[in-house]
Amino acid sequence: MKMLLEIRPGEGGDDAKLLVEEQASLYLRTALAAGIGVQLIENVPGKLG
Repeated sequence: MKMLLEIRPGEGGDDAKLLVEEQASLYLRTALAAGIGVQLIENVPGKLG
């Protein structure tokens, strides 16, 4: 099974960026815990992360 997941911050400035970084981390940890292979294609960290 393959899936492409793209997460982008919306309006909200730094708070939105921080939320998206936390969401991405949660999704990655959940997938790995379930034994689902993960390949990160691109990560553009914000100023906070």
